[in-house]
Amino acid sequence: MKSNFLINITSKGIKPNMSVSDEKIVVITNYILLIASVVAFGRIFMFYISGDFGYSMISMTASVLFLTSYFINIRGHFDLAKFFLLLVGNSAVLWKELSSGGQGNQLFLILASFSVVFLLFDIKNKSKIAFALMIPGFSFVMTIFFPNIISKPIAISPEMIKLEKFVGVFSGVIIVVLVTWYFVKKSNDSEVKLIESNNLLKDLNDELYSQKGRIEELLNKSDKLLLNVLPAPIAERLKEGETLIADIFAEASIIFIDIADFTKYSLISSPENIVKELNRIFTKIDKISTKYNIEKIKTLGDCYMAASGIPKPRHDHAEMIARMAIEVIEEMKDFVTDDGVSLKFRIGIDCGPVVAGVIGDQKFIYDLWGDPVNTASRMEDYGVIGKIHCTERFKYAIEKSKTNVNPLFSMGDNTIKDIIFEERGDIEIKGKGTMRTYFLEKN
Repeated sequence: MKSNFLINITSKGIKPNMSVSDEKIVVITNYILLIASVVAFGRIFMFYISGDFGYSMISMTASVLFLTSYFINIRGHFDLAKFFLLLVGNSAVLWKELSSGGQGNQLFLILASFSVVFLLFDIKNKSKIAFALMIPGFSFVMTIFFPNIISKPIAISPEMIKLEKFVGVFSGVIIVVLVTWYFVKKSNDSEVKLIESNNLLKDLNDELYSQKGRIEELLNKSDKLLLNVLPAPIAERLKEGETLIADIFAEASIIFIDIADFTKYSLISSPENIVKELNRIFTKIDKISTKYNIEKIKTLGDCYMAASGIPKPRHDHAEMIARMAIEVIEEMKDFVTDDGVSLKFRIGIDCGPVVAGVIGDQKFIYDLWGDPVNTASRMEDYGVIGKIHCTERFKYAIEKSKTNVNPLFSMGDNTIKDIIFEERGDIEIKGKGTMRTYFLEKN
């Protein structure tokens, strides 16, 4: 209870949002004022008993003024209370010294009050400190150079002179020791805080490096995920802030690869087997498309769509898609599922101008639009199991590529060295009408 009472009366005057150092100064000022008031009050009786009534009155006045300074301080007038404390304390001490003709033995107490200035004021407030030091400075000058300025000093008994000397020296030493302890503790606290700050900064720095590594790891994962659904050049354009991506390609080749009768297989197989077999098939096709630098567009159920000549145009787009188709047929001709079902494939191809772009703002998809896309899908729909079904314009694109680059091809009647086109004839295609189509095969 006593501890709480002391904390309550010494912490009065602290305001919200006040810094820790300012709070400490308020508490220290309250402590000094209350102790000074109590000490002065005790000296009233000490001087009264010894018959020194004049000094008793001085002590009474000082006690009241110290208490008044305390109330000034808790009302928030901090600087006024500090200056009033110094003025009252030095005035009482100086008056005792001068009125006794220099016999009051108060010099050490005056010297000690110099240190109190640095306890009460922030070292940064140099003007306030300079002004505050003038108060004990004046007392010191008067005590040293004008101790006999009062013509009729008050007589003090020898016993009181000894007692005052002891009290003055003892009080001065206590003040100096307390001030020294405060600043040593403050310095140690600053060092501790500096060490703690350095440790905190080190921890924050380590955490930043750790977070940086995690962010880089997440960015790498994000990039990989983006590259799984988008071509690399398109992903890069999105990362650079491009919001609408739409390109037109004058020449591109489109391929659709369908698993024949996979719907029937899905009716007799488990979900796990269905997904596992699709993953096996599409992984094999992915490797073949990568080999020929062909861009996978998407899978639609059991159908695989890819394109050559996008997102970067290339003169050999038709040749590369043809070679991919031939290799898929050869690679997958003897494909058997783990549960013993033989699966066959049919392929449709066309070429021509297409539009490519990114759809969606959360789940991206890079897709193609145009007549060649629809026609290639129709070629697959109207195709034959184990065959590569293509349009007449795709055949012409292959033949044209011979004159541009590839020495493997040579013109002939429906032949291009290692690739032959078997004419299927004119067939009716839904949405397209009558079309002359071909089967593409390896010679």
